[in-house]
Amino acid sequence: YYVGLFAFNRPGDIRTGWSKNSRKSTTFDIKATLQRGPHELKAGFEFKSYEYRSYYLSTSAIYNINRMIDQDSTLTRSSAVSGSNTAITEQLALSNRSGNIGYDDYGDEIDTDRGGPRTPKTTSFFVNDKYETDDLVVNVGVRVDNFNLDDWKMKNPANPGWDETNQGIVESEFEDSETKTYIQPRLGFAFPVSDKTVFHFQYGKYAQMPELSRPYASPRYMHLVWGGQNYTPSPMGFDLDPIETTQYELGLSYEFTDNVAVDITAFAKNTIGQIEIGKNDEADANTAGYYGADVDALYYVNGDFSTINGVELTLKTRRINRLQAFASYTWSDARGVNSDPNINAGNLVQEALAAPPAMIMPLYYENKHRGAVSLDYRFGSKDGGLLFSNLGINLQYKFNSGHPFTLSGGGMGQRSADRGALLQDARSREPLEPIGQSTTPWNNMVNLKVDKAVNMGGLKITLFAYVENLLDTKNVINVYSRSGNAYDDGFLTDPALSSEIVAAQGDLYADLYRNVNVENRQHYISDFGRDLFGTPRVVKFGASVNF
Repeated sequence: YYVGLFAFNRPGDIRTGWSKNSRKSTTFDIKATLQRGPHELKAGFEFKSYEYRSYYLSTSAIYNINRMIDQDSTLTRSSAVSGSNTAITEQLALSNRSGNIGYDDYGDEIDTDRGGPRTPKTTSFFVNDKYETDDLVVNVGVRVDNFNLDDWKMKNPANPGWDETNQGIVESEFEDSETKTYIQPRLGFAFPVSDKTVFHFQYGKYAQMPELSRPYASPRYMHLVWGGQNYTPSPMGFDLDPIETTQYELGLSYEFTDNVAVDITAFAKNTIGQIEIGKNDEADANTAGYYGADVDALYYVNGDFSTINGVELTLKTRRINRLQAFASYTWSDARGVNSDPNINAGNLVQEALAAPPAMIMPLYYENKHRGAVSLDYRFGSKDGGLLFSNLGINLQYKFNSGHPFTLSGGGMGQRSADRGALLQDARSREPLEPIGQSTTPWNNMVNLKVDKAVNMGGLKITLFAYVENLLDTKNVINVYSRSGNAYDDGFLTDPALSSEIVAAQGDLYADLYRNVNVENRQHYISDFGRDLFGTPRVVKFGASVNF
């Protein structure tokens, strides 16, 4: 149904697809510790294997199958899902264009070579020596990781093995991805400068596999990307490298009194090999491959990096007259080229107009200022009588500055009138200022937790109540990039965007747009999968049992 160009579903309509996922892991590890004088030696081995399966049945696929059942009197629902009906199988393959990993189109597990589950593995070795004397503590170690992401490898990247006839890939053109080995040294030490001051330093290299949902794609989805008929902002990756991080920490701990201590730590973190969207450097965009694949297709590749520098201040007290306090403040500066793997998709698609980004800029997930104050008031087991014994009250105040965003303009693109002119598609955005120059508002929140432990029949039962956002503060966590605030999306207030639609539809359209989108953020939540405002007050009650 449509009211003033706003679409509403009929009762009983299918609103969403159906999905299921399976994630399994198996871990084996063995560790040993040997104490020899001031040296504590540790060594270990760890093996991890994973199984990744993903299934999705689209709304259109569900609709088309139901339509076939309705129109064919000989076709029943049970026979449609049996897997033996050729017409249903063909329709599922046609409608479910993203395909599946580790499942067939009916949702049954399969273990075939390229259609089966992905099974990444890691093997790790480490050795560490902790040397400790009265005035010095030194930790020296090294960790070696072998990563196999199981994201396959193209034998000839300049000629991807695209199987157009069978909506898949030419399996002989792919092989298993290589195992990558990373050596990660670690060093840390601490020593007293005075009887109240301790200096500490840490250095380490770390490596981890990228987010598995990024590189993995079904053969059918690979077919879709290589077909070149569609813009695919979330493609697939081949033989990706792990992500590497180098981290430094340097700090001082100072004890003001026997009950109060403060620590100041400066840190630097550099991460390389992050995932971003790129193009196949080995392909010749002017010459189609032997298999007819779109050699100019986008892929996930290693190439992005980020640097985070900052300082952290913490203050701690011992419990004095039932009260213990903790406070922290962190200032950080996070910079890089892309805030997420997909952010430069628009530049790549329109690179004739703009080259892919190469400048370092503030990252959108950065909160430059972040802090917390926590007060914990607690009665002992024999303190305060029956009512107050083992009662604890924790009050926490948290605050942070906003995150960077970029004031932007641009047209509506391929959007319906009821969705307005949000700039979700990178191809439609035109920055009106340097990237990341603006910042969303500051946030603050008060949380309260009350708990009480009681003993019943040898069991320790803790009853608790937790109130998140006690004062029900309405925090702005995101803004519209056109207006820079959370209360005006910049559509109705810009006649160049909306005047023709409003003139054609009248006041009903404008009223519905304000109520559905501006007041309730329906279009923003649908586009971005998140809200403009933080979580309102949440009250939780519960109990835990220890025995």
